[in-house]
Amino acid sequence: MEYLPTVFQTKIGSGIGDIKYYASHLKTVINGIKQSTGAEKVDIIGYSMGGLVARWYYQKLDGSTSTGKLIMLATPNHGAEPAAWTMLNEDNNPNMAIVQMKPHSSFLQILNGYNELYCPNKQPNKFPSKGYITIASNDYLTADFFKLFGYEIPGFKWGDGVVPYDSVRLPHVYNQNVHGSHLSLPDNGYVVSQIKIMLQTNDNQYNDWPRGGS
Repeated sequence: MEYLPTVFQTKIGSGIGDIKYYASHLKTVINGIKQSTGAEKVDIIGYSMGGLVARWYYQKLDGSTSTGKLIMLATPNHGAEPAAWTMLNEDNNPNMAIVQMKPHSSFLQILNGYNELYCPNKQPNKFPSKGYITIASNDYLTADFFKLFGYEIPGFKWGDGVVPYDSVRLPHVYNQNVHGSHLSLPDNGYVVSQIKIMLQTNDNQYNDWPRGGS
């Protein structure tokens, strides 16, 4: 955050608004880091919604040329059911980010390139994902829904208590399975140690992961 202009820090820290807006300021942050350090590329760690901010920057704002690894911790890449409980829509959105994190939202359809709850790992990516890494937990029953005879039925799947495990994972992207709840993961010692290992590993090891992760 030290590279972010002070005027933007409070707005971005609140987590309220348009994820695309946050991504545009992430671009400012990355450019500042590159200018200050001389680095050609910057590794990004995105927690929860932060991973979607980073993905929009990477995929839609030419961030791929400036990004080494993009590590997404508990990121709702396919949405999170609690976001669907809000009555807000894209025309009535004091918290646009919640609307964007609904399963099947137009934001996620654009980002993922498909309108499915979870993209099967056997399918090819419809978006650039070089250097992508996901980290997900499946320790807790997590609100979700199932497809049955063409209908979506409320229920539960395994996840971190907020985001289902399969919602974090992306096709043909390395996935690290960890243990913990959504809120505890950023401070989890094992998770931190795994992220350190990832940051120290050559970028090419995570490029074009062939089989959808571990």
